[in-house]
Amino acid sequence: MRRIRRPLQGFSLLAAVFLASTILAATILASTAAAQIPTPKLHVMNADGTSLRQIIAMKDYNAQGSPDWSPDGKSIAFDAWRASAGERAGTAHIFTANADGSKPRDLGPGAMPSFSPDGKQIAFTSYGPQRGVFVMNADGGDRRLVDAEGWSGHWSPDGKRLVYGMGGDVAVHDLEAKTTRTVLVGDQSGRYRYIYWNLCWSPDGGRIAFKGQLNDESYELAWTAAAGSDKGFKVLYTGPTDPDLAWHPDGKQLVFSMRDPMRKRPLLFELRLDEDRPARLLIGQPLDRANLNCDWSPDGKRLAFCSHELPQSQE
Repeated sequence: MRRIRRPLQGFSLLAAVFLASTILAATILASTAAAQIPTPKLHVMNADGTSLRQIIAMKDYNAQGSPDWSPDGKSIAFDAWRASAGERAGTAHIFTANADGSKPRDLGPGAMPSFSPDGKQIAFTSYGPQRGVFVMNADGGDRRLVDAEGWSGHWSPDGKRLVYGMGGDVAVHDLEAKTTRTVLVGDQSGRYRYIYWNLCWSPDGGRIAFKGQLNDESYELAWTAAAGSDKGFKVLYTGPTDPDLAWHPDGKQLVFSMRDPMRKRPLLFELRLDEDRPARLLIGQPLDRANLNCDWSPDGKRLAFCSHELPQSQE
């Protein structure tokens, strides 16, 4: 009679315990990794630094960026992604919400929204499958490709043009004529390896501010005349910064984010364009957090920006 070999029960139990512990450890590691991904939240404060408050709290799309006020100041467009699920900004959707953060509405995939001056359309960037600068209705419908080579389109104050980065150049697209021209000419032609996202127009539409990486891999903030850099160009700041810029409606101030050397975290700074002095820390912001991605309300009385807690190692 052939003896039937039975499985070793002790070994099976040990294997099951090992498998369960491995799955548990992987789950914990994944959760920990997701928890380490920064989750910036959309905040608003008054221009004098008072009434700071977080306005968006969405359970799924718990990381937000690139705020843009509607022309009437009653709503805000922004992008958001599910950082708690381990997603990155490349999976972002565009949302709109009331200025107090109520009634957020998902408009679908995309990032870096910009309202048209009449509030009826939004320019945005698509990460794929078709990359580039797009325009859609403010309710998310009728998505239309503007330029597959462009990145981060923003509407001009007169509503006739979009500005965006195109590799190492600044491009202005005429929406009616459907023509595109590059702005950096003459001495500034070929100056940059890359133009970053979230460029901004001056309130009168005459200038465009942006962050660029130079050919030596250093960084600077600058403005160029929208008609061409041969008509006007100025370097505003040299050094690493966040790309997002906010031009105050009075035309005299730019706000941007950069690493504070003393506090060792990204904070908001202001540049007075009518004064010859270094950038200064913006009052009213929470100094115990990382602050970035900002936009002034149309009346200049409120600033929207994104802020997140620091990893414990940076606190």
